[in-house]
Amino acid sequence: MKKRVIGKMLLTADGEELVIAHSDQPEVCFRLDLDDVRDLRDFLHNLSESDFNQRRSFRVPIVRSSGLSVQLQVGQRSLAATPINISLTGILVQLPESETLDLPLDTEVGCILQFRREKLQLHGVFRRRDGSNRYGFAFRESLRGREATPPPALVRMVMDLERIWIADRERSME
Repeated sequence: MKKRVIGKMLLTADGEELVIAHSDQPEVCFRLDLDDVRDLRDFLHNLSESDFNQRRSFRVPIVRSSGLSVQLQVGQRSLAATPINISLTGILVQLPESETLDLPLDTEVGCILQFRREKLQLHGVFRRRDGSNRYGFAFRESLRGREATPPPALVRMVMDLERIWIADRERSME
């Protein structure tokens, strides 16, 4: 018999059925026979990461020494943010613990990216926040319907940041 806990689920399989129970209340459970397990497996197998992650392009992790700086313009406030990763369609930033934003989803803020001698002003649409005071923004200028059409200056910036990230990875693997 195989057992595994995933989140709050306790899964038990004996070869004939799969029992999915709440880990805090094992008497609350679902029982799936072999055919149901096959259907569940097919359903899960056909899900892709993009069903949960709406980013439309590769995320480039930001190397701290890259020199990329980010300022968020939220109303009258200007906040320095630490870039975590960037793509052609958006950015994930972290604010200091002393700063928080209470933004409704889809709120537009100014995102000013400075990298080397280039300063790029974009409109960031608030998409998510996590428990580490990290905020995800989609770049309005990069999205035309369902297609990613980033400004050329952003493409150059992301490509340069990707080169820095690759070089940093290679150095750390030596």
